[in-house]
Amino acid sequence: MNMGDRDALRKEIDDLAEPLLGEVIDFVRFLKARQEGQISPRMEGAIASGAVLRRFWDRPEEDEACRDL
Repeated sequence: MNMGDRDALRKEIDDLAEPLLGEVIDFVRFLKARQEGQISPRMEGAIASGAVLRRFWDRPEEDEACRDL
C-alpha cells in the first residue's frame, strides 16, 4: 500500500457516518488477525456470517417484531 492509498482510506473514514465506524474497526481488526494467522480459513466463514446476521438483526423493526416473544 502506498501513501496515496493510506490517504484515500483516511478520507473515506473521515467521510463515513459515525454509526459505521465500529464496523470499520471490526473489519480492520479482522484483517490484522487473519494476516497474523490468528484466524483460520474455516473461521472466516463463521465470522462473515455473523456480520451479515448482525446487520439483519440489529434493526429497529426487528427489535419491535421480537419485543413480545
